Amino acid sequence: MSVVVELALLFSRSARSWLLPNKSIGLNILAIISGVAFLAFALAIYDGYHHKVERIIFSLTPHVMLRPGLKLATEDDEGRDEKSMCLKVCRFPFSVHTPQEKTASQTTGRFEARKVQAITDWLAKKAPAGTSASRVLFEEAKLEVRSAGFSTEGLRSMRLLGLESLHGSTPAPRVDLTFSDAGAGERFRNGSGILISDALANEIARADGTPVVPGRTKIRIGPADGLRSIEIAGIHRLGIHSISRNLIIAPYALAADLMGPSSTTEPSYVGLTLADPGAARELVDRLRTELRSEEIAAVAWQSVTDLFNQLELYRWFIFVTLSLSIVVTAINTFVNISILIMERAQHIGIMRAMGLSPARLLAVFMAMGLFQSVVGTTFGYGVGILVGYLLDDYINSLVRDFIPITDAKIAPDPLVFASLLAFVAVVSVATCLIAGLRALKNDISDNLRGA
Repeated sequence: MSVVVELALLFSRSARSWLLPNKSIGLNILAIISGVAFLAFALAIYDGYHHKVERIIFSLTPHVMLRPGLKLATEDDEGRDEKSMCLKVCRFPFSVHTPQEKTASQTTGRFEARKVQAITDWLAKKAPAGTSASRVLFEEAKLEVRSAGFSTEGLRSMRLLGLESLHGSTPAPRVDLTFSDAGAGERFRNGSGILISDALANEIARADGTPVVPGRTKIRIGPADGLRSIEIAGIHRLGIHSISRNLIIAPYALAADLMGPSSTTEPSYVGLTLADPGAARELVDRLRTELRSEEIAAVAWQSVTDLFNQLELYRWFIFVTLSLSIVVTAINTFVNISILIMERAQHIGIMRAMGLSPARLLAVFMAMGLFQSVVGTTFGYGVGILVGYLLDDYINSLVRDFIPITDAKIAPDPLVFASLLAFVAVVSVATCLIAGLRALKNDISDNLRGA
């Protein structure tokens, strides 16, 4: 094996320096670097936005949403407006029970305590491992916010998202995915304050002249006649400015207090987070069957996982399309290795005359192909990721005009690097072997003459 490695290095290095490859191998490595760098850059940017979209969706959307059963619009209902028809079409597949008369919970669109308890009891007995549940208050409210130098100057339309754990330790939806620091989760679970958006925190910081410090900074918030001093437990970074700017995340009881005394404390829905989001539809089927008497509508957000499946398919399209550049590199490798064989024809003839077997000679070409693959892929992937980091802010500024997502970070993937290395190695080694087999077709005497 040492002889094969030494011969591979002998053929690969430059005549002027041990540290530099010769011209043919250098061109091969440069071609591999360029192809891999572009592919790594594109996939890292795509994966960054994919992860950001996934985080945004699951931070506001539980894997399963449980609501009170709704009476659907029928053909002979007097109201045939767009909203009624939308309810009929959209809610029909998910309704567990359709009562003939509206109950109090249907009028308010919220859960009665007995229904929440029935769900909690069912989860305690039959929930799959890793399932968590929260009762959720997600409503709009008119609130005023004030600090030392900041004021909304009256009531501002805010979205209040209040959560209280019913089962398990993971919030549903996964609001913890947006927390700015690890301590925010603990402060939130302790019920010591609210979480405001990074956009609102920047507004307050500019007006006050000091940054917002989670766990220390306090603001006055509430209806105009009921402002109260509340600690900012943390900052959430949802990444969609139009949605998150006025979103307040709070413990359930605190969110209910901020809604005002005239508002009900019943949850808007009960959310479930699963260990495997793909199992949401199966869990919904069980809920429909076993909680039918409770007039509960169970909605599986399977369309979310379907979206991710489509995004994964697009990712494969990108990978396959850009991998064609590496296939084109194989042609360049074949030409350069053929030139190298012509330049080293006499050396090959001498080694064959001294007893170097055809298998050993082919092993030398395989080692050359593997060497240029490892060097080219490693440097190429590093260059692609480095360029991605350098252009991250610029790309975000461009994409923001088309997609309302901010602060998406590139996502290097070790599996992508391993896949690229394996693919490039197979292509490069195969190309070098083909060139080596052509060299073995010549007679030893032809090699010695430099033919």
